[in-house]
Amino acid sequence: MRKLLRRGMEMANNLKTNVKNSGDNLKSQSSDNSDLTNNNNNNNNNNNNAAAITLQCFGQRIHLFNSDKCNEDFEFVNVLKPEIQLKSPIVNSIIDLLLNTNERNKTYEELAEFVDTFGGRLTGSEALENSTNYLIDKLENEKLDNVYTEDVLVPNWSRGLEWCRMIQPRYQKLSILGLAGSVSTPEKGITGQVVVINSVDQLNDISKTLLTNKISLININHVNGSYVKFKLDITRTVAEAGGLAVLFKSYAKNAIYSPYAGVIRYHSKEHQIPAASITTEDAELLTRISNRDVKVVISLHLESNFHGIKQSRNLIAELVGTQYPNEAVIVSAHLDSWDVGQGAIDDGAGVFMCWRTLALLNKLNLKPKRTLRMVLFVGTELGKFGSKAYIERHKEVLENVSLVMNTDFGAFKPYGLTFSGHNTRAQCIVNEILQLLQTINATELVIGKSYDLTQSDANEFISAGVPASGLLNDNSKYWHYSHTSADTITAIDPYFLDLSTIVWTVSSYIMADLSVKLPKD
Repeated sequence: MRKLLRRGMEMANNLKTNVKNSGDNLKSQSSDNSDLTNNNNNNNNNNNNAAAITLQCFGQRIHLFNSDKCNEDFEFVNVLKPEIQLKSPIVNSIIDLLLNTNERNKTYEELAEFVDTFGGRLTGSEALENSTNYLIDKLENEKLDNVYTEDVLVPNWSRGLEWCRMIQPRYQKLSILGLAGSVSTPEKGITGQVVVINSVDQLNDISKTLLTNKISLININHVNGSYVKFKLDITRTVAEAGGLAVLFKSYAKNAIYSPYAGVIRYHSKEHQIPAASITTEDAELLTRISNRDVKVVISLHLESNFHGIKQSRNLIAELVGTQYPNEAVIVSAHLDSWDVGQGAIDDGAGVFMCWRTLALLNKLNLKPKRTLRMVLFVGTELGKFGSKAYIERHKEVLENVSLVMNTDFGAFKPYGLTFSGHNTRAQCIVNEILQLLQTINATELVIGKSYDLTQSDANEFISAGVPASGLLNDNSKYWHYSHTSADTITAIDPYFLDLSTIVWTVSSYIMADLSVKLPKD
């Protein structure tokens, strides 16, 4: 128990100071692409898909898979490829079940009821624990082989009263969200002149005396690399110059008057100044006024409450393997969300794709050779505490996990899968499985450490030597909604959610049912 409590305190400190435990899920920043919904012309759609994926993958060390090299693998061509192709009738039965029976739109309807009932599910909150109990009942009613939880120690943070007002040159209320882990302002708030920073170079070059006793507005919402580290470094610079507080322009893309929920970390106690996100509209208002050489003064009040360490739970369900029960393929998502919006896209959609995968296979009486295990993590948004706890608990048997399929990128139009593995035969296997999804035009495979893997719970498994896969989709509008009040069920298309669930169900089942274990690097 002492060891657990000590680890819990370490995790709490990580919430404040450790930049390595990225709590903000920095995902792909991509151009807006038109929806590709016409499934009757696969050739044209494949070309459009490739163009859209190329835009979304720009600047990342990933690439579309080229299957030519698979023809050089004798065992793959003569054994594994025919085995996978024989799964075609099963794939068609899954597609038919989700698109042509009363199961159509059911994933959406179940998700809608869930997020409408519980809303945002902040780590450590009563809403998260109640939603976990709700899903336990759901899963037990599906008559799955095993449904259980594993304890996880998580930081318990909550948002208090927050407000921000421009008081000079005129009065106007401004919309903000305090960043989790921020220090609070004094009880009466703070008041100071705004200094606008439009680039990192400007911040580095500016005379630090110009930041002293002022509130810095960081008018930047696109960065290369970790957004968490960007905020940490900015805050340190402002604090060292004697700044009062820092406001970050909302990371949300094209969102209508919506600040962005996220985490702030500090290098040390000396660098702890209040930090918040401000809407794009308000950030640009303050910037325009300042650019006219008009003095802008604002008042800011933040209450940021840390309640210590709390016990939460990862939720796990299984279809036990018929031949290799000790080997597993994991499908995963995170059950927690931010306290704004409903957490429908991030990551309610992933949660319901995962548990519906097991339920649909069970309904079709499809039991794979290996155990298909669903794990719903908690504490992801504040630092991936659930996935880290799972790996620590099961580190001695992780070698038995063939693959982790983690979805944390919404449920937009699916194109296929991402895959982190370097093993050529494994890549060929994943690609061949996707070719069975021609009828829904979801056949593309992207190889490498894509954002959906490196900035999610999947990265913890990759670091532990387990290959990971994610949903490749039209994520161009992801940051219009995620981490904002706009993350509601309204942002989800029921048809695309069904298509995403098909990709998830088909891929995970065949991966777990192969005659051989998926080769690792």
